[in-house]
Amino acid sequence: MTKQKKRLYTIYRLDKNVRRGIAEMVITHPNQEVLELYTNGSLSEGMDIFVKGHLHFCPSCRKKVSMLEMVAGELLQDTDVPVKLECLTVESVLKKVTEQDSKRNGAPPPSVKGGVMPTMINNLIGKTSDEVAWRFRLPGISYYQISNHGGEDISLLKAEPGAKIFQHTHDGQEATLVLSGALQDGESVLRAGDISMVDETHTHNPSIIGDKPCICLVVMSGKVKFTGKFTRAFNLLT
Repeated sequence: MTKQKKRLYTIYRLDKNVRRGIAEMVITHPNQEVLELYTNGSLSEGMDIFVKGHLHFCPSCRKKVSMLEMVAGELLQDTDVPVKLECLTVESVLKKVTEQDSKRNGAPPPSVKGGVMPTMINNLIGKTSDEVAWRFRLPGISYYQISNHGGEDISLLKAEPGAKIFQHTHDGQEATLVLSGALQDGESVLRAGDISMVDETHTHNPSIIGDKPCICLVVMSGKVKFTGKFTRAFNLLT
C-alpha cells in the first residue's frame, strides 16, 4: 500500500473510531456508519433520499463522502482478492444497454424551482412547497406523504411558527431533515440542513422557533407513540 493510500485509510479509521465513541443522540449530521452505507448504496430508499438532502446543504459531509469513495476505490485497487462480479446473462446485458440508451436519448425532466425546499426535493415530488396539497395532522401541523411501503414512511412535515409537536417516542427510527425554518428539540436548535435521528429510547417534543414555518423531510419506520398525559388518546388515531 502506498503512503497516500495508508494516509487515507488512517484518516478514515480514526474518524470512524472517534464517532463510535459518541453516544447516540439528537445530532446535526449523519454519523460515519450512515455515510458509509450511503456510499456503498446500502441504505433504504427513504434514508438514501434523506442523506442526499443533507448533502445538498452540507459541504463537510460531501467532503467525507468523497473521501469514503476515494478510500474504497484505493483499497479496491490495492487488494489481491478478486472482486465477485455480477453474473452476466444475455437478458441482464440487454437490460443494461436499454437503460443506458434511455439515459442517453431521454431528455432529463425539467427542474422544478421555487418555494423554500431544495430543488432536489421539488423534483422528487414534482412540485414546490407552495404547490403541495398539505393535509391536516395536528393543530398547526400538516403533512404530505411521499411514499409508504416496506415498513418505511417518507413524508414532508410542515409546522407553523410557535407550533409544538406533542411529547412522543417511537417504536422504530425517525430521521428528520430540516429543509426550511428552524425547530428546537431539547437543547438542540436545528436549522435548514440539520438532522435528528431518534428511536424508541428517545422521548421528545420539538417546537418551532422563529417567525417562519418549518418544513422537514421525515423518514420513519414504525409508528409515533404519544406519551403525554392528555395526548395518549391520539395513539388511537395513528
